[in-house]
Amino acid sequence: MYYTLDNVDGKQARRTHNSSPLGMCMDHGCDVLGVSFIALGVGQLVGMANELTVLFTSQIAVLGTFWMSVWSQYHSKGILVLGKFKFIEGKINAVDDGIPFVAFLGFFTYFVGQ
Repeated sequence: MYYTLDNVDGKQARRTHNSSPLGMCMDHGCDVLGVSFIALGVGQLVGMANELTVLFTSQIAVLGTFWMSVWSQYHSKGILVLGKFKFIEGKINAVDDGIPFVAFLGFFTYFVGQ
C-alpha cells in the first residue's frame, strides 16, 4: 500500500499541475518515516539482536541515503534522478525494487529462518 500511494501522489500532482517544492518536501518526509520502519524490520529479519544496533544502523542508512539524494537534487537544478545501477541487462532502482526485495526477504526468513 505504501509503495503504490508513494508512486501515485507525485504523478497525480504533476498531471494536475499542483506540484510544489513544499509537496515534494512533504513527500520525502513521509518517505523517510516509512522507510525508517522498513529498515527497522529488515534489521529484525536478518537477526540483529541488539535493539540499539538495529536502531542506529537503520537510521544512519536511511537518513544518509535521503540526505545524499536531496543533496544530489539540489546540485542538479531540482531534478531528482534516482540511482540506477546497471547489471547484466536491466536497470535496478533501489526504491522501486527494494520494497519487493524486503517482502521476499520476509518470506525467505519465514521458511528458512534468520
